[in-house]
Amino acid sequence: MASARIVSIMNERALVGLAILKANWDRTKRGYLSSLVPFLVHCVGNAEGQVLSLTDAQTCIREQFGLDVPQPVIESIARRGYHEGALERSQGTLRLSERTRDSYDLAKPRAAAERQLQGLVDKFLRFAREELGVEMEAGEAETALLDLVERQCIPLMRAQASGRSVEVTGPEEGDVGYVLGRFIVNVFHHDPEAFAYLETAIKGSMLATYLYLPNPSATEEAFSDLTVLLDTPFLLDALGFGGPAREEAAREALRLLYKLGCTLSCFKHTLRETESVLEGCAGAIAAGRRTTAGSGSVFYYLSNGGFSASDIELMVARLPRSLKSLKVEIVGAPPITPAVSVDEIQLEDLLQAEVHPDNPVALRNDLESLTATHRLRRGGTCSRLETCAAVFATPNVGVVRVARKFFDEASSVAPHAMVMRDLATLAWLKKPGDAPDLPRKQILADAYAALEPANDLWKAYMEEIERLQASGGVTAEDYALLRYSTEAKTALMDETRGLPEAFAPGIVQEVLDRARSEVRADLVKDLGASQAKTAAQRARVREIAETGGRLVSRTLFWAVASILVVAAIAALPFEKPLTDGLSGVLGVIVGVSLFIFAILTIGLVYAWRKNALEWS
Repeated sequence: MASARIVSIMNERALVGLAILKANWDRTKRGYLSSLVPFLVHCVGNAEGQVLSLTDAQTCIREQFGLDVPQPVIESIARRGYHEGALERSQGTLRLSERTRDSYDLAKPRAAAERQLQGLVDKFLRFAREELGVEMEAGEAETALLDLVERQCIPLMRAQASGRSVEVTGPEEGDVGYVLGRFIVNVFHHDPEAFAYLETAIKGSMLATYLYLPNPSATEEAFSDLTVLLDTPFLLDALGFGGPAREEAAREALRLLYKLGCTLSCFKHTLRETESVLEGCAGAIAAGRRTTAGSGSVFYYLSNGGFSASDIELMVARLPRSLKSLKVEIVGAPPITPAVSVDEIQLEDLLQAEVHPDNPVALRNDLESLTATHRLRRGGTCSRLETCAAVFATPNVGVVRVARKFFDEASSVAPHAMVMRDLATLAWLKKPGDAPDLPRKQILADAYAALEPANDLWKAYMEEIERLQASGGVTAEDYALLRYSTEAKTALMDETRGLPEAFAPGIVQEVLDRARSEVRADLVKDLGASQAKTAAQRARVREIAETGGRLVSRTLFWAVASILVVAAIAALPFEKPLTDGLSGVLGVIVGVSLFIFAILTIGLVYAWRKNALEWS
C-alpha cells in the first residue's frame, strides 16, 4: 500500500510539473530554457539559506515537480538564469539575485495545478464508475493519465536522460485504455475546462522533450535535408480511411513537417501495399464478408460508412492524385549495392518474431522499407535527425523497436525508423505556434482509436449476430441496428472494454437492449427539439403577421385621414367672398361641417385602431 501511494504521489507531481512548465512557456515566451528557470529559482529560494548546488537543484526539481532534468540541462538553465538576472553563482552554488528575492515561489501555481489535477482525477473516477461500472483507485487513474501524457514526450529521449534501457511503447491497450479513451472523448465534448487542463499537461510533456534532446540547439533548425518516408497505416489515416479524428491528426502532422522543409514521400511498394489493403476491403464488402485480415479499422470505417466495392475501387484509382494533394511524393527504393547491404534474413526473423508472426505481406513491406531507408542514408549513421537523408515514419511501435535493435542504434543516434507521433512532437518543438492544435488532435486520435473494436472482437460479434438473424433470433431491423449503429458499437465496447476474450454470445442481447434504449432516447430528444423548433417558427410567423397587420392598419388610417382632410379643404369656397349671397354662406357651412366630420372620423378611426391592436 505504501509503495502504491509513493507511485501516486510521483504521478501527481509529474502531471503538476508538466502543467506548470506549459504555463511558464505561455508566460515567458522567451524559449525553452526560460520556461525552466522558474523551477530552478523556486528550488534555490526554498533551500536552506537560499543556497543550492547544481546536483541538489536537479534532485529538487525531480522530487517536487516530477521532471527528470539531465545535469547538462540543469547547467544550461542556470546559465540562462544568470543571463536573465534571476540567479547568481558563487563557488559552485546557486543564489537568488536581488530581483527574484520576493518572486521565487511556485507554491501558488503548483496549488492551482494540483486542484485542477484532483478535479480531473475525480471526474475520471466518477465517469468510470457511473458510465462504465468500473471501480478504479486514484493512483490507477493518475497512472493512466500520466502514461497518456508522457507518450507525447519521446520515450527514446527520456530513456537516454534517465539511463534506463530504451523502450518504445504504444498507447495503453485493453481495459484501462478503453476507459481512458471514453473519458477523453466525453470531456472533449462536454467539459472544456477538464479537457483544457489535460491538453495543458500534454503540451507540457511535449515541451519537456527539449530536456532530453541530444542537441537542444537543433530545435532552431529546419528539416530541410530530411526525407520522411511514410508507412501504409499512416497514409491510410491521412487519406481519411481511419475516421475523421485520425485524419485530422495525420494531416496536421504532415502540414507541420512540410512547413519545416521535410520532403514527404512513400515508397512504391508502400503505395502497392496501401492499394492492396483497400482492394482487400472492396473484395470483402462485395462478398459480404464480416472482416478482412490486416485492415480491421479501415474495413470497419468503409463497411460501416456505406461505401460500396466500386466506391473503394475508384478511391484506389485516385490514390496517386490524393497523395499528391497531401504533397507526398512516390519514390522507388534505391538499388541494392554491397556497400550498403544488410543481413536481411536476420532482420526478417526479428520482424516475424516481434511484429508480424502471421502477416508475411506486411512483414515483407516493412523489411523493404527499413532496408531501403538504410540505403538512402548510404549505410551510415548520423547524430542529428535534421541532417539525415531519410527516416521511416510509422505508427507501428514494434517496427521502430526492431529497427533500433537491428541497427544497434544508441539513443544519441538519429534512428532509421520513428513512431510518427514522436516525429510530429519533434517538429512541434521547432514551431509550436505553427501547429497549436496538433497536441489536441493527437490526443483525440488516440482516444478514438481506443474506442474502435479490435479485429477479433468485431469478427466474433458479427458471427453471433448473423447466427441470430439466420435462426430468427433477431429481426431484420434489429440486425441493422446491431450491425450499423454507433449506439450498438459503443454498447459492445462498454460491455467488453474492447477485450476480445470478454465477448460472450449473451452480450449481443445486452447490446441490442442498450442500442434500442439509446436510439429511443435520441428520437425523443430529436422530437422535442423538432417540436421546440416548430413552436418557435409558429411564433415567428405570428409575430410577422401581427407586424404586417399593424403596418397595413397604420397605412389605411393615414390614407383615410388624408382623403377626408383634402376633401374638407377642397369643399371650402376659397374663390368666392364669404358674403356673396346665400350660396357663399352655405358653402362655408358645408366646408366647416366636412372639416369637423373629417376630424371626428380621424379620431374614431384612431380609437378603433388602438382598441383593435390591444385586443390582438
